[in-house]
Amino acid sequence: MYKKGEIEAANKTSRATKSVGKFALLPRLVRENEDKELTILDYGAGKEAIHTEMLRRYKFHNVTAWEFGDNFDSSIHDTEALTRQYDLVFASNVLNVQQSEKMLRATLEQVSSLLNLKGRFFCNFPKEPNHLGLFLDEVENILQEYFPKVERIKRKYSGRIWMCSNSTIPGIPYPINVMPMTPNGS
Repeated sequence: MYKKGEIEAANKTSRATKSVGKFALLPRLVRENEDKELTILDYGAGKEAIHTEMLRRYKFHNVTAWEFGDNFDSSIHDTEALTRQYDLVFASNVLNVQQSEKMLRATLEQVSSLLNLKGRFFCNFPKEPNHLGLFLDEVENILQEYFPKVERIKRKYSGRIWMCSNSTIPGIPYPINVMPMTPNGS
């Protein structure tokens, strides 16, 4: 699915400081707004799965960490994580370190298969680092190819945060202000 060089390059971006920890945007959205009983996957959790551990400390009971390549540690990451479906998957600072559009598309296809019927995927795309060289609107258009519902979450942030789902069932409430997408993607 991924080339060895792509995995190695993505693994090198794993870090335990700056955009990681209790102030990181996506885990904070989960912590502040989600039901603690949801099944949650931290996709691309990093070597230490810091966000997974933080959510567990906040009494989220069903949080699973997944990572690949040399960053995978069986004492931290679940080897069976990609065989299940989840209520919520988040990928914090993952999409922007994909090494090619092909890798990004493989990641999104995999994530979409991990969501249950009403499951949601939270992802962000900071302006830097941007290994893909894609503009935010281009990433958003690609997301719309894999998820029937893509909404921007309003936050003061230089990149973008999205909530995506496989479901077009109306009435899946979300307590954060979202910006519904128009047919042209704006």
